[in-house]
Amino acid sequence: MDTPRRDQLVMNVLQHAVNHNHDRAMQVMGEIAAASTGRQMYGVCCAIAEAGRQTLVRLYGHPSPEGLWALTAPDPDNDCAQHPAHLFSLRFITSFANHDMLTCQALYLAAASASAEDYSHSLTALIGDVAHLARVALEELADGEKPAPHPRCPPLPSRALDAMPWPEHTPRLQAPELGERENSPCPTQRAQLE
Repeated sequence: MDTPRRDQLVMNVLQHAVNHNHDRAMQVMGEIAAASTGRQMYGVCCAIAEAGRQTLVRLYGHPSPEGLWALTAPDPDNDCAQHPAHLFSLRFITSFANHDMLTCQALYLAAASASAEDYSHSLTALIGDVAHLARVALEELADGEKPAPHPRCPPLPSRALDAMPWPEHTPRLQAPELGERENSPCPTQRAQLE
């Protein structure tokens, strides 16, 4: 699969997830995973996290130069908030938003090295959390809020990516996971600047 096609499919995944079409989102994500290497799937996760970063900027503006993004669950005592897939998602989005690519790479490699089920849950949580952020932004924009401008993130340094021990294959995604994630009793996360 060539990069423009993969990029278009990633946007389709996010569009379907935002529109609560979870089964279709997972079908498209399965197509991407089936035709992608580990390194390419890392790029897919970064593209999804970039959508989350842009949404955070639209919702809350840019952090101060010394500030950092932090996403937290409103109820840390809730078991769902402590689920490893949800923690992966929150950490990946915030690491990406804070331009901490080494942490993003480590998080992805840990997820890709886990079982196929855990890997699927991690990617599903990432898609679901970014889709949730996008829905919150759309609601605020519908209420008349003006979005903040957002610059593009700099591209990832290719030498750093080449040095990473990328998995040769990506575990298969399990289709029902996104729907289960979106319909779970997990509380929605909130964003705040620290």
